Amino acid sequence: MQFVETPPNTFPLGWGRVKTLGLSHLPVFSLELILVVAWRLQSKAAWVALLATVRWVGILQALAIMLIWGLVAVQLYEWIRRRGIPDPIHLPQGESKGRWKKTLAWGFYVFKAGFLGWKQFVYAAVFDRLIISDNRKGLPRLAKGSAIFGGVCLFGVTAAHHTLSMAGCSRSQIFWGNMAGRLVEAGMKLLKVTLLLSFPPVVLVLLPIL
Repeated sequence: MQFVETPPNTFPLGWGRVKTLGLSHLPVFSLELILVVAWRLQSKAAWVALLATVRWVGILQALAIMLIWGLVAVQLYEWIRRRGIPDPIHLPQGESKGRWKKTLAWGFYVFKAGFLGWKQFVYAAVFDRLIISDNRKGLPRLAKGSAIFGGVCLFGVTAAHHTLSMAGCSRSQIFWGNMAGRLVEAGMKLLKVTLLLSFPPVVLVLLPIL
């Protein structure tokens, strides 16, 4: 597979001169669209695998599968981001010139939010400013830490990577922080699935807000 050099991606991380998959006939927009669709499909596949394993195999085996799945997803997403594919949660402000391009960028952003899961996008919109802030003492520091913890553990690989990058973490901190977040997320997913299989009528009502 060939790689081509792209201009440095300076926000939210200074990645230096990164490399994009060498598909010269496809713009970055198309590559990001492919990433969004593929990531949604793997997310759905993970839920199906988790449900099937809990139902017909066992809880411990399901937990092991989710841990492995999550850690592989972290590795894959890190590999993708280092090759220049944009952060799908990052707001498109100031990235496009012209009314039509800005409209298209925001339309794509709304599509990503609906397709990948609107909750992580809303969380980022609400807490990014707090996460970026330089709060080092007292309650503001505690609030910032809590916001980072929530972004890392509640939503998945993409939200965790976005949160840690906005917090100014290094590449290695992002990678290992994302890994740790997947351990917590695996337990939360297992709890959701166990409740779903044990109390289907109640959980089906509550699942959209969980």
